[in-house]
This record gives sequence, C-alpha cells and structure tokens, in this order.
Amino acid sequence: MTITAELRDWQSGQVFIGRIYNDTRNRWPDGRMIRTSMVVSTNDQGDHILVKTLNSVYKCEKKYRAQGT
Repeated sequence: MTITAELRDWQSGQVFIGRIYNDTRNRWPDGRMIRTSMVVSTNDQGDHILVKTLNSVYKCEKKYRAQGT
C-alpha cells in the first residue's frame, strides 16, 4: 500500500477531514483543508492510521488528530 498523502488536524468518520501534506499527486498545496472520498478501510499502525479510499491512501498521525475528536 503506497501512501499518497498525509492528513493533519484530522477528524474521522465515513470520510476524513483534515489538512493535506506531502500529496504525491500534487492535487493540493500543503496545508489545504480537504474532505476525502468515502473510506474503504482503516489500519491502525500504533502511532498513525492508514486510511484507504477508492483512489488514495492517507497517513494520519495520531499526534495530529484534531482536538475534541
């Protein structure tokens, strides 16, 4: 599974919302707030979660989870 971007200040649900960084496809600039497409699967890796959507894999570090979520 190849990581396509990282999310920070993220919130989880059926979709993830957060600030994108290191987008390997150059879709958005670093720090832009995005909403992913529907989540297909998640995989808890301890210090981060890998979130798979239909076309992307996001690395969501737990230290960057939005406050209150």
